[in-house]
Amino acid sequence: IAAYLDTNTLINLFDEEISQAESLIISETKALRGKLQQQITTSTQSQLQQQQLASSSSSVPNMKRSLSIVER
Repeated sequence: IAAYLDTNTLINLFDEEISQAESLIISETKALRGKLQQQITTSTQSQLQQQQLASSSSSVPNMKRSLSIVER
């Protein structure tokens, strides 16, 4: 890959070596995108769970208040 990225050595590479370097760069890029997407998905799911917990815990006192009003 280093020879592929270096303009001084790129001219000395065979077509097969260039294709291998390009394929490796593409596959590594796809793998990195997959990891980043997974991290984003995991982070988003975690944030949603925290929001759900926060909203459900804040609704418990409201429900208790409503029940006490109904009991009166």
